[in-house]
Amino acid sequence: MSDVPAGPTQAMAPPATKPGDPMKNVLKNRNFRLLWLGQCTSLLGDQFSMIAVQWLVLLITHDPLALGIALALEGVPRARMRSGCGHRIMGEPAGDRGLTTTLPIRS
Repeated sequence: MSDVPAGPTQAMAPPATKPGDPMKNVLKNRNFRLLWLGQCTSLLGDQFSMIAVQWLVLLITHDPLALGIALALEGVPRARMRSGCGHRIMGEPAGDRGLTTTLPIRS
């Protein structure tokens, strides 16, 4: 039986993925690498923006109270969205399945 050549379905089958490290398989995908690099750049920009705004407030006002107020006001939206309370104010989170049907209706 081992002398029988492979049939057309066996020859066309994709190679099986190795059960090794899944990160190596993912990092081979160019689109994933571009997405990951874009997300890292965006996150880095967000963090620099947070620092720059606070620094600007401190440079303009020279008041620690104003800096504290700016920090608190900048942190409120982030805390609301991460805590699960944001859906009551801003609608459903972007990952919900019903977003494609409810978003056009709401707008």
